[in-house]
Amino acid sequence: MHSQRLEGMMSKLKHELRILRDENRKLRNTLEMNRKDCDRYRSALVEIINLSSLSPMINDIARKVLAGLDIEGGCPAGPIGVNGLTKEELEGSDDE
Repeated sequence: MHSQRLEGMMSKLKHELRILRDENRKLRNTLEMNRKDCDRYRSALVEIINLSSLSPMINDIARKVLAGLDIEGGCPAGPIGVNGLTKEELEGSDDE
């Protein structure tokens, strides 16, 4: 009787483990999709900044949103903005 109870517990644990693995896989897939979405969002903001030099308001909004993104190590796009200025140089500039 003790071994049947043990087998039942093992079966239940295996079932729960399968459920946890499935959930883990779903979370990993969701995380990967979120990373790709974030990369596209970042790229779109950089493009908006590069193309909106004639509209300081749009350019400023896009720069602020990009600067506000929580990106470890800064923006992977490298130098951004108008006339090759970096984000730091643009943030310090008040001539717009």
